[in-house]
Amino acid sequence: MLKQLLNKENRKRRKPYGHHATDVVLDFQDSMSPIIKEWKDFQNVTNVGAIQIDELSEEQIHLNKDKKWKALFLFVYGEPNPTILAQFPEISKLIRRWKDEITVVFFSIMEPGKHIPPHEGNNHGVLRMQFGIDIPEPEKTGLKVSDKVINLRNQEVFIFDDTFTHEAWNNSSFSRTVLIIDIRKKYSYFYNILNKIDQNRIRNSDYVQTVLKNLKTI
Repeated sequence: MLKQLLNKENRKRRKPYGHHATDVVLDFQDSMSPIIKEWKDFQNVTNVGAIQIDELSEEQIHLNKDKKWKALFLFVYGEPNPTILAQFPEISKLIRRWKDEITVVFFSIMEPGKHIPPHEGNNHGVLRMQFGIDIPEPEKTGLKVSDKVINLRNQEVFIFDDTFTHEAWNNSSFSRTVLIIDIRKKYSYFYNILNKIDQNRIRNSDYVQTVLKNLKTI
């Protein structure tokens, strides 16, 4: 019954883009300069820890057959990656501040020539923030959500519902790096409680537990 009520509310509010920036979004956006510096410092010092996205679960294999899409995970459903986060103090501070609102935080790195085919997420209780971190040729890269194409630039943010069909590409000569953060949708008090319960259910699902297990063994 509770799940049915939440699904009904999600269908009523659901739209692919055009979402208002919440305090979480604005806080991360205000910190983009130090976050970008942390990313550059990380690359210069180690650049170790990013994995092929399909190493997480079988559901990702069809999105990365060419092995040109990597991810560096910092936080997944309440589980921080302490080794990596130690090198990102600004992001660590923000995650601690908003840990009750955030479900996933990771850097997404697309190599030149990569095309992530159209696909849909399955978590209707979150919105996805995508921040431009290192996009040398934004006009040659893009993200398409439903009928909208976005050429994201460094320090820009785009908020969307990834349960709608979306795809991305990098036709430039450089890697395209963005910071992806999933945050819980904002509802009225009652539906916020239902959504929190549902996010806990998702966290305990076989899919997420498999992802967490794989991250710990890589």
